[in-house]
Amino acid sequence: MDTIKNYLESMFRGLPQTAKVLKAKKELGQMMEDKYSELIKEGKSDNEAIGTVISEFGNLEELAADLGIDDVFNSSRNSNDQGSAAAHDEPKSQENKSSGKKEKGKVKYKNRTCKTIMEVYWPTATCIYFALSFLTFRWGVTWMIWPLAGVFYPVLRSLLTVDEDDSDLEEK
Repeated sequence: MDTIKNYLESMFRGLPQTAKVLKAKKELGQMMEDKYSELIKEGKSDNEAIGTVISEFGNLEELAADLGIDDVFNSSRNSNDQGSAAAHDEPKSQENKSSGKKEKGKVKYKNRTCKTIMEVYWPTATCIYFALSFLTFRWGVTWMIWPLAGVFYPVLRSLLTVDEDDSDLEEK
């Protein structure tokens, strides 16, 4: 039940603490509590009941009109969106300019064949998986193709791509 109360608090965190909002919060809290109790009486586990309550009552945007706080919710959301956009745009652009980190760009392959190999890697792994699975009907074993393909992919990629350090060495 504490999880539901904490979730309710987080739903109303950005809204002003007016009498109207507090009344809506109390009303929603009571509805959530009633639903939780009903689900527990039906034999649901604690986690199932909490999950169901949060999924049914979890979107304040949809519930705001029913609770009578849609005007407060919309004005609060609009002011938060404008404030956060203004606050976050400037530092983000400065951070990108000032940080010495290189941005991720396109991957440069050693040659066209290497690029083709990497482009068909995952479709080929998928075809191999389905072919082996349908031929052997050992789905419980063939799933191991995915972790193996996931481990092998970065190794193959590192072998087939050109590193900036490698390109400097080739030029000298």
